[in-house]
Amino acid sequence: MKKSDLRSGMWVKYRNGEMMMVLLKARNADRTEDIVTGNNIWGKLDNYTDDLKCLFIRKFDIMTIWRANKGTDILNFSEENFCCIWKREEMQYITKETAEKIIYVETGEEIKIKTKSINCNPTIPELIEDAHSNAIIKGWWHENRSLGDIIALMHSELSEMLEEGRKGKSDTEIYYEGKKPCGIPVELADLVIRVFDYCGAKDINLEKTILEKIEFNKTRPYKHGKKY
Repeated sequence: MKKSDLRSGMWVKYRNGEMMMVLLKARNADRTEDIVTGNNIWGKLDNYTDDLKCLFIRKFDIMTIWRANKGTDILNFSEENFCCIWKREEMQYITKETAEKIIYVETGEEIKIKTKSINCNPTIPELIEDAHSNAIIKGWWHENRSLGDIIALMHSELSEMLEEGRKGKSDTEIYYEGKKPCGIPVELADLVIRVFDYCGAKDINLEKTILEKIEFNKTRPYKHGKKY
């Protein structure tokens, strides 16, 4: 199956399990684009290789393709009313819930596959991928963003951190407004998430850079030769 074989009304499943509907020549502002859409989000098919792999985030690779049965409402996907016409021949994306083992059915037989547990302490590259992929899903990278805008948004998290201090909140206090976490640690987390998102978008190897800079800082003089 190739990207050129996709047709409007087909549904695709991403590696992370998200279901999206194909729309060719969809109207977007003053132009038309080939997109996939679902759950109030959308992505451009221009971001895919001809073999349906995402150019940027692996978890958005297209893994299965479904075509509606005759007379089916294409806007409402269900496996009963759609026929799977293509499936990528490799192991599907592993979620936390299935990290210990995966059971799937193939030609009527149950097959158990042992997998190693997902690390509960993710690496910096894994956190970068999660932060950036979530930002894409939420629509923050559908258009190009300037470096100035990115830096200003990072500054905004530090300003919100300052406001938490002015409210008298302690350095470690996390409180909630409804379900939303708030506090100095949360604003620090927001800052780091924005940094991770930018690194994911620009393919910056942050982990390697941090380690290199820490080693360099060990060679610098007391207070790096400055008063403060």
